[in-house]
Amino acid sequence: PADVYLPVNDATRRPEELVFRPVPREEFASDFMIEEGAPNQLYPWRVETGNWRIHTAMQDALTRPESNVARMQQVPLTADKSPNFYSLKGGGTQADTGEVVESVITEGYDYFDDYDLAAAIHLNGGEAGLVFYHQGEGAQDFYAFTIDMGTGETSERCMRLWRSQGGVRKVLARISVPLYQDQWYMPKVRVHTDEIVCFLDGAEVLRVPEML
Repeated sequence: PADVYLPVNDATRRPEELVFRPVPREEFASDFMIEEGAPNQLYPWRVETGNWRIHTAMQDALTRPESNVARMQQVPLTADKSPNFYSLKGGGTQADTGEVVESVITEGYDYFDDYDLAAAIHLNGGEAGLVFYHQGEGAQDFYAFTIDMGTGETSERCMRLWRSQGGVRKVLARISVPLYQDQWYMPKVRVHTDEIVCFLDGAEVLRVPEML
């Protein structure tokens, strides 16, 4: 048995024409390792909005005040000798126009459901997190679970579960969490047919009923 939902504004689909699409259980993980000379370093990720690129531990090391830059240029960090050498870095400007936008990058298919999604995030300011149940193109329709470092004290920083519908944001839940700059965090969402559960570093922080 299964529940079937039809869009109320789509009169072209008839129930007798529905078919079941077999979808195997899928697991996907990315450490952003890239082949030398790869024409598309972001594959299989799709840039919806914003400016995204592969970032390396070497680039981070060169900007740290305690780093011996001359020594590192002689003996640079390499991917085979450095854990988590590559990471994905995004910004809030459109690459071709410079317009300030919500940066969104996606992977997978819009018919995926009932899944867990997690990522390790390093954030010093602003807001970043997980986008899921993304529909269409761009940054119009999706759900998000984000860390907001804000501009206040550590105790005033928060995490939000929200939905963007037609480009308009609606906050579904919010929780204040003591977050620290220059730290790695692991946000995670578990989505079901009628519920979203949010975690931070393995601990449940939000549980919201929502028909997906």
